Amino acid sequence: MSDKAKSVEFEFFGVKDPKKESTEQARKNIEGMGEDVIMGKISVLESAERMGALVRDSLKHIADEFATRLHIDPSELPFSLFIFGSPARDLMLPGSDIDIGLIFKDDCPVYIKEELKQKIRALPFEVDIAKWHSLDAVKKENCPHMIEYTNAIEARFIVGNNDIAEKHRDLIEKQDSRQDKERRFITVYNLFHKYNYPTKKTKFGQDLKYDFGATRDIIFLDWFLAIEKEKASISQEKPAAFVCLDTLLQDGVVSPEEQKRVQNAIELILLTKITLWRENEKTKDEHLLYLSDSSLEHCYHVIEGTLKKQGIKSLDEFMYVYANAKASIHELVEKLYKNVASRHQESVDLWEMAKAKTSLDEDVLDALKNPGWNELVPFAVRSTSPEILHYIVKRFSNTPGLEYILRIISENFYITDEIKKDLLVSKLDKKFKAKFEEDFKY
Repeated sequence: MSDKAKSVEFEFFGVKDPKKESTEQARKNIEGMGEDVIMGKISVLESAERMGALVRDSLKHIADEFATRLHIDPSELPFSLFIFGSPARDLMLPGSDIDIGLIFKDDCPVYIKEELKQKIRALPFEVDIAKWHSLDAVKKENCPHMIEYTNAIEARFIVGNNDIAEKHRDLIEKQDSRQDKERRFITVYNLFHKYNYPTKKTKFGQDLKYDFGATRDIIFLDWFLAIEKEKASISQEKPAAFVCLDTLLQDGVVSPEEQKRVQNAIELILLTKITLWRENEKTKDEHLLYLSDSSLEHCYHVIEGTLKKQGIKSLDEFMYVYANAKASIHELVEKLYKNVASRHQESVDLWEMAKAKTSLDEDVLDALKNPGWNELVPFAVRSTSPEILHYIVKRFSNTPGLEYILRIISENFYITDEIKKDLLVSKLDKKFKAKFEEDFKY
């Protein structure tokens, strides 16, 4: 382990020797970092940078241990470690869980697989492990009908076997063209912003995780950056959303004032998010996991001192600034969407067709001739026609994408619950059976 890596690990774990101190102590130190954010001692951005460094160096430390014992270079290990989700976007906050992907060589010994998982689970984070086992498993997961961006696409290589990492780039990243990324951007934007999937609205308010115009919009900055830059060229020194803002400034898309305004907005949104998450952990009050006037008021009183340092001196002002922060982020994301959509009018038109068509006519059949996720989603969430929805369900009844299509259809507010239930056991109209004899088995 390099001296730099050690210094990072020692600094953030706050212990003399990470191998000798308990995981519990390390977690307490991460908890302390979260408290520092709320008290205004460090910014959300600084905490994300520190957590990102800690995650990367912790995984490299594990790889170094295996390499030393096996007397090989880490690049020759029989496995590779990837991260995805917020850690891959360098926006992991103190207390967040970590999403790790493991890819093993075919000849990787079982004992190494098991010990590696044990060491990862001993890290001072809540860990979610995607055990892909092989590159074939990764490729299989990279299903074009899955919601949002798959873990396989988002996965960022950290350490381990270089051959695995290169094949991952060949199988996944290099196959994901700019056009694929742009069309996916259009689909997700329409799904989230125009049709509020998944809204997760309850009597308590809107789910904090799906606060459109806020936490979800921040991810669109990451996705736009992925369109413009190769993953390997994106700096890991700070969150991808902020790297995106730097890029937009350099390209003249935003002014220095707009860049600063959106950066401040992101910090406020994330400060609110981490505060409510932590307060829920302390109080077990589930209302705090939803955005409402009462949860925001609770948040204000917790971080009142920090907000006053930023010039926010009252609850009403906090509510006003928070709403403006959401608006600032969304205005930029909408600008980026229009930029991308201008190059793919056919994808935009598909959303209008999905709403206008009331039956499975030739235009719809042509649009869904060889459908991927970008074609299916508009009809699944927006169609008023049970006939079209029956067709979609039947066509994908034996594919990994069915679960996700049904989930989207369940959010379709143009059809009744009875129709949604019927879709689970639906059959296509007889007149289409012969036409699609090769596609369907009866």
